[in-house]
Amino acid sequence: MLPSLKIISANVQRSIANTDSILELAVKRKCQIVCIQERPIIFRVRRHPGFTTLTLDDNDTHAAIYVDRRLTFDLALSPPTMPFSATLYHR
Repeated sequence: MLPSLKIISANVQRSIANTDSILELAVKRKCQIVCIQERPIIFRVRRHPGFTTLTLDDNDTHAAIYVDRRLTFDLALSPPTMPFSATLYHR
């Protein structure tokens, strides 16, 4: 049986504090994927040591996807209609 995949999604209303809070909540709840809407656009995209960040660093992109670093994924192998594919594995 495959392990479950936990995903959390939030509109952070362009707040850095809200972004940091949702990322820390994702770590506490052991979520593997975090989807952020209305991310802060004044500064560079927020990074987190536990996640790989998938987004563009520009002022026109209002979303970001954070993927747990323990997941493996390959952007080059993903179909053009999907942002990425991920594989769960046990340690």
